[in-house]
Amino acid sequence: MPRVSSGPHLWLDEARDKWTIIDGKRQKRTGFTKGDARKAQQTLADYIGAKHVVSNGPEPPLADVLAVYLREHIPIIESSSIAKYRVGTLEEWWGDKELKDVSAANCRTYVAWRETVSKAKKGGGGATGARGDLEVLRAAINYWHKEHGPLNRVPVVVLPQKPEGRKQWMTRSHIAQLLWASRKAVHNIEPEPKRRPRLVRHLSRFIIVGYYTGSRSGVMFGTKYTMLDFEHEFMQRKPHGARKSKKRAPPHKMSRRLKTWLLRWQRIDGGVSDYVVHRHGDKITKLRRSWATARKRAKLPDDVTPHTLRHSRATHLKKNRTVSDADAAQFLGMTLQTFLDTYGHYDPEWQRDAAEAR
Repeated sequence: MPRVSSGPHLWLDEARDKWTIIDGKRQKRTGFTKGDARKAQQTLADYIGAKHVVSNGPEPPLADVLAVYLREHIPIIESSSIAKYRVGTLEEWWGDKELKDVSAANCRTYVAWRETVSKAKKGGGGATGARGDLEVLRAAINYWHKEHGPLNRVPVVVLPQKPEGRKQWMTRSHIAQLLWASRKAVHNIEPEPKRRPRLVRHLSRFIIVGYYTGSRSGVMFGTKYTMLDFEHEFMQRKPHGARKSKKRAPPHKMSRRLKTWLLRWQRIDGGVSDYVVHRHGDKITKLRRSWATARKRAKLPDDVTPHTLRHSRATHLKKNRTVSDADAAQFLGMTLQTFLDTYGHYDPEWQRDAAEAR
């Protein structure tokens, strides 16, 4: 009996340290090394989207469902690069399966597979990454049902339990340590005699903007000087005409301390880049080794991530009795209920009466 094809998938060529797409007898090099697994997954997703020719129907193979979602819907959503990566990961396991194979048992098996792959690639993710992948799978199935169906049966995609949110936050002393360490971080971390060390200028800006605004990483990387109103002292978190998403990103007041930094950076840049946080004029999409290097030099724990800056700002606002909860939530771009549920216990008066009652 001939072996059933597992569909296009990634294979790491250890000899060349390169990811390669395997599609039956065909091999296609991605050009990305082991450390660029995310980019390789996106390349696989693009390959799948270009390869498949689909036809509408009530019982499509999952490869077609993912290909259609990748080609038609992902380009118009805000987090398209992350979604493309997830489609590539889904295709590796679900690509040779049918719609009828989407079951609770297979969803659990996928989570276990994802955890194993994450450990092998040292890329993190695990159950949390699997949950995000399965959310994309569910969205792709629903999209097909609406736009290319109807399906005879819409299967239920069972998600793993949502993990508890991170509670880590930094004191002002910790942030000062991190900022000081960031000013010594260099691009070429390993010593190279023929190359002069280049300082990571963008990391210091990222930390300062992150703490004073409490914005998410993607928002900070997308902030342009044209989105700053120095006269009225407020900042836009999204450019005019940007697509709406589930992540709230309203404009917010510009603090006077941050305003001083922003004016200084604008003067230093001299029109070299449109972006406030940039790498030699180019837009940044993700922090890589520079954050880990600065964190280690500042002697901060491993669970201090770029998103910890947002948690820190929110925690400090909650601890400050002069700031109202509604004002803090609006400033951070989250609902009041989310702010209270996540940061309420940092209030100095939180449950004090109940705790001291006899």
